[in-house]
Amino acid sequence: MAVSSGSSSTRPLGDDPFGRLLFHHGQMQRPNRSGPDTLAILGRLSVAAPPDFHVESFSLGQNSGILRARLADYDQLETLIQSLDSQEAPHFDLDQASSADEEIVFTLRVRY
Repeated sequence: MAVSSGSSSTRPLGDDPFGRLLFHHGQMQRPNRSGPDTLAILGRLSVAAPPDFHVESFSLGQNSGILRARLADYDQLETLIQSLDSQEAPHFDLDQASSADEEIVFTLRVRY
């Protein structure tokens, strides 16, 4: 009795050269995904941030994100904002800032 190896549709994609071509062709036909470059955003913050910079939360949406952080004082916040403004996209805007427990808690909106 002969044992069939199955049809090409049941074999893994890697076993069928034509299937691999179709798979790669389909991937090239998909639209490019747009969205935030998380590493670029964090890199910009890292370069601009003073040593006392602490991130409390960070969330990214499709066109913008929110960063909640804290610093020691308003002078550090001003320095951070000026440094972020001097760089290219993504763009950071200060949403709010308040003093709490001898430090500054603030929210930045990042647009990309």
